[in-house]
Amino acid sequence: MLMRQTLPFASIGVSPGAIQRSMPRPGRYTASTRAFGRSISVSVVHADPAIAELALGEALQAALGVDRLASIERADSALSRLNRDGMLVAPDPRLLAMLGHAHWLARLTKGAFDVTVAPLLRAPDARARTGWRQLAFDEEAVRLAQDGMAVTLDGLAPGFAADQAMAALRRHGIDHARVDTGALAVCGCDEDGRPWRHELPDPREAGRRIATVVLGGRSFATSWEHEMRQHIIDPASGAAPSDLAGTAVLAPTAVMADALSTAFLVMGAVRAHALAASLEGIELMTINRRDVVWKSRGFAAASKSI
Repeated sequence: MLMRQTLPFASIGVSPGAIQRSMPRPGRYTASTRAFGRSISVSVVHADPAIAELALGEALQAALGVDRLASIERADSALSRLNRDGMLVAPDPRLLAMLGHAHWLARLTKGAFDVTVAPLLRAPDARARTGWRQLAFDEEAVRLAQDGMAVTLDGLAPGFAADQAMAALRRHGIDHARVDTGALAVCGCDEDGRPWRHELPDPREAGRRIATVVLGGRSFATSWEHEMRQHIIDPASGAAPSDLAGTAVLAPTAVMADALSTAFLVMGAVRAHALAASLEGIELMTINRRDVVWKSRGFAAASKSI
């Protein structure tokens, strides 16, 4: 039986009644709020409600802190100021960490992952104002090389936030948790002692599920065709990717799962699976526009078709 109790999360925007726990064994407590334009949630399994409350609050604050830095919908975010001014002095270490991930992924994917595609989201002919090599950053400043350039971190910020939230939970000794910011990060087991699982939706048909994925301590993210009009652009063409309808990625960290799911969608099935096979801890599923499903061996082992 689920018992509902209200805990004081009003200061971080969590609605009353957002915490739940199962009794009598160590319970599952869940808190939620809004970030990255969607609802995000954190669940922990713990015997002490006071520890659970404190850990949940700090985990949500960690995720919200990333959103405040990286949202291009917020005029006061660090990223919005960078895009407006072309330079950001004394950048937050978390922003530098995200840009570092982006730079490494751009090299890894030969430019398929490129956070400077933001101008292409507004104008497909703006390729001259893009290019990850034109983005420079260090502890002193972040600089865009030319006027009209802009950065979007939509392809990795939710995953980075999930990792930040999980780190906050770990600092409170939480061993069993699930963070969902749009990317998933998990540790331990659910309240029934089973590995955390995720019901994978069908990108081709709303409301339909195609598999149950056993996460087993790994992070998970997807990129689907319906998202292409929002933030997934092929940097080489300025258009939405044409080969794949969706990707799903298991990875050691949520930021890697999040970013690679985007990059793999841009790269197409053959290049994506070749790269995934060369990366330790990365498992991939792709669905192309002809409804052909291709799973890496590890992804097939972790998923059960519905």
